[in-house]
Amino acid sequence: MEKPENELGVLALFAQQCQKDGWEIVSVQVGFPDLVIRNEATGQEYRAELEFAASSFKSHRHDPRKVDLIICWENDWPDCPMTIWALSNGQKEVIRELPKLEAENLYLRLENEYLRSTLKGLKSELEQKIPLPKLSRGIAMTQEEFLALPDAASRTPKEVMEACGISQRSAYRWLAKAGAQGQ
Repeated sequence: MEKPENELGVLALFAQQCQKDGWEIVSVQVGFPDLVIRNEATGQEYRAELEFAASSFKSHRHDPRKVDLIICWENDWPDCPMTIWALSNGQKEVIRELPKLEAENLYLRLENEYLRSTLKGLKSELEQKIPLPKLSRGIAMTQEEFLALPDAASRTPKEVMEACGISQRSAYRWLAKAGAQGQ
């Protein structure tokens, strides 16, 4: 195999190359980390995670405290503090142990990035207002129904007047009440 197309291909390619490079695959598992490998010269074992691209380690939300190196096809995470072996160019760094504090900081940074992106998506969903129903067939929204809306206080008086069939003065009173409830 010359070029893998996915993570399993990376495993197959590494399996082909590891013995001639002085490494042995001790175990393979479905869960994280994917492999335990052994340096045949020293007998030292290392936990390895396979990825097609090194940056997938982040998007898969793996814990850097529980792995010693990333084995990938391409290293698209140049500032990664972990050891990365990129098979595409034969790059094999010396495996260095990530100090516990540095591993903890990396883990927290990756979790923070994930949570920020998740919250950003949720925020944009929440910012899209739910349209108020228009007054139809004489059926208006009651004050109780209006105040139950999660974004009632952010509505304009015109929206409230149209949806609830009330005067501008009443709309301002309802909005004031909604604002007081939201605090």
